Amino acid sequence: MDRVERRIVLETPREEVWTALTEPARLSAWIGAEVDLDVRSGGRGTARRGDGAMRRIRVESVEPPRRLVLRWWPYEHDGRPGQSTRVEFMLEEREAAHTLLTVTESGLPGSPSGAGAEPDVFAGARP
Repeated sequence: MDRVERRIVLETPREEVWTALTEPARLSAWIGAEVDLDVRSGGRGTARRGDGAMRRIRVESVEPPRRLVLRWWPYEHDGRPGQSTRVEFMLEEREAAHTLLTVTESGLPGSPSGAGAEPDVFAGARP
């Protein structure tokens, strides 16, 4: 298994869910880490936990208000990013101001698509 997919219907309009995913302060509350993120294709960012560990983030695709694709790396303790995974958020409108949110994380470590080292896309860039 190289991916995990979860779906949930939220009693919230799609635009509100989109805002929660793309505004760093709201995303911070959701994932439990302080997020700094440039939400545009090619944008970069970080998620920093209270213990100081940092997760690097790169935005692969933005299609407001229906799709956001990120690549993120494990929380770092030694300054090395390790193997990344790809996270896709899909938002579909449902009746009566509801949203179907599908979150798919792929390229998990130990899977065929998660095998091998990646170049450090953050080399020379400050998070």
